[in-house]
Amino acid sequence: MVLIAEVARLTNELEVKNREFVRKNGLADLGQLASHVTHEVPNSLVPVTLTMTFFRWRLADDTASLDI
Repeated sequence: MVLIAEVARLTNELEVKNREFVRKNGLADLGQLASHVTHEVPNSLVPVTLTMTFFRWRLADDTASLDI
């Protein structure tokens, strides 16, 4: 009986550790995804910013077009 109880206790402990492991890996994956997104979004906005700067420079004398 003592051996059966010990096996059950260790099995339960293993299941708890496995759930914790899966949770931590999921959080690590989420962190990597967030890091990637925060890196890529600004990189994607650079061409838009450059184009808008070019338009402002090009239309500096045409205030009506610049407002648009």
